[in-house]
Amino acid sequence: WYMGGLARNCVAKMSATGSGVVDPTWNPKATTDGWVDAIAVSGTGVYIGGAFTNMSGLARSCLAKTSTTGSGAADPTWNPSANNEVYALAASGTSLYVGGGFTSVGGQSRKAVAKLSTTGTGAADATWNPNADYGVWSLAANGLCIYVGGGFTNIGGLPRRSLAKLSALGTGAADAAWAADCNDEVNAVVPGSTALYVGGWFTQVAGQTRPGIAALTFTPLQLLSPQRPSASQFQCTVSGERLQGFEILASSNLVDWAAVATLTNSTGTTTYTDTTPGLGRRFYRARQLP
Repeated sequence: WYMGGLARNCVAKMSATGSGVVDPTWNPKATTDGWVDAIAVSGTGVYIGGAFTNMSGLARSCLAKTSTTGSGAADPTWNPSANNEVYALAASGTSLYVGGGFTSVGGQSRKAVAKLSTTGTGAADATWNPNADYGVWSLAANGLCIYVGGGFTNIGGLPRRSLAKLSALGTGAADAAWAADCNDEVNAVVPGSTALYVGGWFTQVAGQTRPGIAALTFTPLQLLSPQRPSASQFQCTVSGERLQGFEILASSNLVDWAAVATLTNSTGTTTYTDTTPGLGRRFYRARQLP
């Protein structure tokens, strides 16, 4: 198997500029009897999912962690060992969310979706367990929520057909208020600043006719009227999509703006209190984080 004129088994590193030249050194050498379905990068770690049994000469079942530098050698410690194919990966901080057709990964029984540590051995979170009843083909982390697409009909403790919004915390419960059921499988989920974009085999999403692709609009971010509860404080309330992150920016002249807080809208409404010393006139705005 070749990529850019160089022998590469299932995975390669290419330049993002110019003609996309293949890195002549980076070559993890996935097994020749399998394939790679998903890649996620976090820091200097490249997380690889698929249906392989070997990576860089080390036994690795469907999951491996390699380095972004050098030869891309597999991490000798990180080895969650999924017992079936991994189709989707999403990295967020020190967590890696994994979707596929497995029933065991990271030393725990996990059906189709799991939350792993990006460090150490890659152990599965002991609590987070949405327990999908069928395969997960796509994942996206966004703030404190995880959007999940696949072929399931139940996940996170609630009936959800092919598409769900899960909490990144606790047990990974499905959002009770968010139910955008599809009439067939979802293969791709990508959050933007104002909507979640989904693709798959469906023809209907959330009761609307949408053959193959759809945009699900987020609750608009709104900054409610700021208040001044005391001479040394300003306070403002922000409403918007549950479990998503946003920035509060402040200005004293409506020209120069600076970020003063990064928050997550845990319940749909969040209050921010500014106690910066020496505040006079103050203006605020909120910006959704991607």
